Amino acid sequence: MRLYLLDKFVCPRCGHFPLDFEVKSWGEATSFATHKRPCERYCGFERNLLNTDEQPPCSKCLSQQVLTGTLSCSQCGDTYPVIDGIPHLLIEHGGEKSKKWVEEERAWWDRRYAKLSHTVRILRQHKAEGVPGNRDSERYHYLFKLLKDRLKSSLIVEIGAGTSRYVASLLPPAEHSYFYIGTDISLQGLYLGRRLMPEGDFVLCAAGAMPFRDGVADVVLSLGVLHHIPDWKTSLPRLLDLLKDGGLFVFDEAIEKPRILGRFRKQSLTAAIDSPHEGEVVLEEMLRIMQEKGEVWFVHTKTTPVRVLLVFLFGRLMEHSVGLTKLVLGIDQWVLKTMGKLWASFGPGEALGIFERGREVAQDSPRP
Repeated sequence: MRLYLLDKFVCPRCGHFPLDFEVKSWGEATSFATHKRPCERYCGFERNLLNTDEQPPCSKCLSQQVLTGTLSCSQCGDTYPVIDGIPHLLIEHGGEKSKKWVEEERAWWDRRYAKLSHTVRILRQHKAEGVPGNRDSERYHYLFKLLKDRLKSSLIVEIGAGTSRYVASLLPPAEHSYFYIGTDISLQGLYLGRRLMPEGDFVLCAAGAMPFRDGVADVVLSLGVLHHIPDWKTSLPRLLDLLKDGGLFVFDEAIEKPRILGRFRKQSLTAAIDSPHEGEVVLEEMLRIMQEKGEVWFVHTKTTPVRVLLVFLFGRLMEHSVGLTKLVLGIDQWVLKTMGKLWASFGPGEALGIFERGREVAQDSPRP
């Protein structure tokens, strides 16, 4: 944990800012060139509030990290350990149903990620000719590619980051000079994410009780997370509040789950494994919540039964072939446009999109 996080953290229990901290051991941090200081209100290195004229010793601060220590709240008295460089800010929240949901999800994902510890790969294939792979290609083309020009010294907070594989492979922070915070309820996932991206920071916390003050992030990234949250309709406005004015909420979300043989198709044809709790995100409701706080740039829906079958047949080959990837995705879009109503009972599957916070949209903002 690098100390600039203290400028971002609030107590997840009561919202107090800033948190107090005690350091027990330090380590060297993987750093990179930054064009401005990452802290806006509080300098953890010098332990004081900032004003606009101060130039704190950022390079010295960012070159080291807290390996073990304790964060504490002077208002409510709660304490949060820092273990192996990861602050543990996960708290129980909501009712009994919500607590049970989060605990069961956490245990399930920890077991799953523990099995991946020796098999995680980084595929840095973000080249001009395209990115192979089913999800990699679309997430790069519709989401990550559009962020590149906005990332200098900015901050991305990823919700439910897991292993952070897509960020590590498609938009590595050290290469694009931005700060990255990956959050998840699974400690095993965060450990893998740190291996993939040593230049990032990782925080154990829940999407429904984020330990960040409002307006900290330039980008909030959510890749297939909302339908795993106990009450996404309540959590989404809070996640949007993490954005600065003009900040982007970048999402890829499961919507309108298939009604006909849905579980069979998902588990047998896509080799997916359902976690204990998966709700449903209705696209229209998600967009309505977003539009109360800003503007939705675009939404791209995907996945027909034809595509599910093609990914089942050629998924492994797609990971190594840009041409095959483009062919499968093109067929999927053609089917959606020409026979979409025919497949209505199967559901469109997923939606990718970008939302910008604030009613006033800058004229120089890039658009897809």
